Amino acid sequence: LPFGMDLERFLPSPAVETEVRAIRARHGHRLVLFVGRLIYFKGLDYLLDAMPQVDGRLLLIGDGPLRRSLEDRASRLGVAARVAFLGRLSDEDLTAHLHACDLLVLPSSHASEGFGIVQLEAHACGKPTVCTEVGTGTSFANLDGITGLVVPSRNPEALARAITRLLDDASLRQKLGEAAKRRVTTEFSLERLRSRLLEIYAEAVAAC
Repeated sequence: LPFGMDLERFLPSPAVETEVRAIRARHGHRLVLFVGRLIYFKGLDYLLDAMPQVDGRLLLIGDGPLRRSLEDRASRLGVAARVAFLGRLSDEDLTAHLHACDLLVLPSSHASEGFGIVQLEAHACGKPTVCTEVGTGTSFANLDGITGLVVPSRNPEALARAITRLLDDASLRQKLGEAAKRRVTTEFSLERLRSRLLEIYAEAVAAC
């Protein structure tokens, strides 16, 4: 069974569009977004290590036990002015940030990251993602060269190159984002989940 997502939640309502403009006015452009708990397997230390090589701003949504150490790391790397720790946000604010960003990044460092549903949420908003290959479902949720870019894990240089490639190429971002939105609509909607579930029930009944 595929994941079934309520895609209507990610539609840009007038309130969301207003907040998108406010986010861009507040943080500027070339916005890279991370969403998730600030814990070890998310690979945020590698993402911060990549930021000195990235001409852009990083917005981190979420909280967790590593927040203080990550804030200290950003300061040591000299990128604190371009990294914003936003903490936990409401669903509406999350949707607004997904629409406001240029791309989402999921820099996972361990196989504890099983899938990365947040990538599908970004895709629902028409945004490409950069993720790492950790041997799980992250590179199925995000198809390399189709809905985003996939790079080796624990590799700040590879992360920086992929992020910069998307930030510098608006047409590529648009192409991947549009493909990502089509895929999440056809493969990961609630309608697709219901349809596949009914198919499985029919197959089970037929086998009785």
